[in-house]
This record gives sequence, structure tokens and C-alpha cells, in this order.
Amino acid sequence: MDNQESHYIQPSFLTKIKGLAFRFNVGESISAFEMQDFYDEVKDTMFIEYPDVEMVGVGSESIVIGDPQNSDRILVYEHTKLYENPMYLQEKYHIHNILHILFPQNFPFVYDVDVNVGLTIRERIFGDKDAPPMDSFRAENAMDAIISKVKKSIGVDLLMDFKNANYIEDKNGNIYYVDFVDNEAFDFNIDEKTALEYFDQRYASNSDLHNIGLYRESLISHIKEIDKLAKINN
Repeated sequence: MDNQESHYIQPSFLTKIKGLAFRFNVGESISAFEMQDFYDEVKDTMFIEYPDVEMVGVGSESIVIGDPQNSDRILVYEHTKLYENPMYLQEKYHIHNILHILFPQNFPFVYDVDVNVGLTIRERIFGDKDAPPMDSFRAENAMDAIISKVKKSIGVDLLMDFKNANYIEDKNGNIYYVDFVDNEAFDFNIDEKTALEYFDQRYASNSDLHNIGLYRESLISHIKEIDKLAKINN
């Protein structure tokens, strides 16, 4: 990863945001009003130190900004969660790119990760302004539908959050899950043969054989990496 790209936000700033999160007790059954206060304070702090950076959002575990070099990407920095698993971001990188390859209308692409600063670079999903509001009812239905589709297609039991902000509907009516799934390598029990059978079926009508071949090789590589990480953590 390009070091300049990975340090739009410095670790010292993330430490400051982490301090704000602790002060607001973020993650400890925080109310919507308290979360809004936290968001407003982070936004004000962000504006002072990074006035030219687009603030996309703040969650209980991360801060999201627009990529200054590419409007189709977002940079997601973890600010509160202390991961017991040092391979956490690497696992998420491989898991989500498996999901993206197999279910591209539900999971954004993850371009890269930088474990040193808790950063992931992800595809940006633009919501349809004319779509119905993503209320808790729609979000929970979307979660159930995605979980069911993945289970039926490749036999994996996904662990997802039904919070409204985790789901975005694009202009084509596709609903994306823009957070990380809660699965880790040890419980993302994907079978390579089953995944490849679904892949071949899904892309059977695609005539771009060269790129589909590369995509298939990428899928195999991600599955093998998840298998390795699962064995390491066991």
C-alpha cells in the first residue's frame, strides 16, 4: 500500500477520536442522541485538523472519509475496537472479497488494508436518493434476504448487523451491506468446490473469458488465504 495514501489521517488523530468515544461511552448502549453528539464533535474536530477531507460518517468503531484521490472509494479507519485477533483486518479483506466476487450486488469490493493504522480502502456505494428510507424494517428484511441467499448458494452462515446505516440501496435497486460481517476466518466455513460451482453458474453467460478467469483465480486465492488464517488462529 502507498504510505502517503494510508496516512490521510494520522494515528495521533485516531487516538483523539478514541478518547472522544470513551468519553461518550460509545458502544455501551449509547442512545441515538448521544451518538449524534459524538458524531458532531468528531465532525468538528475533523474539520479543524483535516478541513479538505470529506467526512462520510462516524460509527461506534470507525470513522469514514472520502478518498481524496478517488471519488469511488472510501477510507475506513478503526478508532475504538481493540482486536484480540491481530489478523482481523486481513481476514475481513479476504472474506469480503470472496463475498464481493460471488455476490457483487450485495458486498462492496475491498481494495486494500493497512493493519498498522487500522485502515481499509473500500468501494464506495452511492445510495439512490429516490429509494424509500432504509428504516429498521427494510434493513432487517435486507439482512435476512442476504443471509438466506448466501446460505443457499454457498452454505456459509453469515453473521450480520441489522442497523439501518449498514445498508445502502443503489439506483438499480441493489441493497449493499457496507459494514464488515462479524464472521472471522474460523467460522467462515466456505467450501472451495461449492464456491467454484456457484461462481461458474453465476458467470456462465459472461463472454469476457479472460477477466472471468482472473476473477476465478482471485476467488481461489482468497479462499486459500482464509483457510490458512483459520488454521493459524486455531
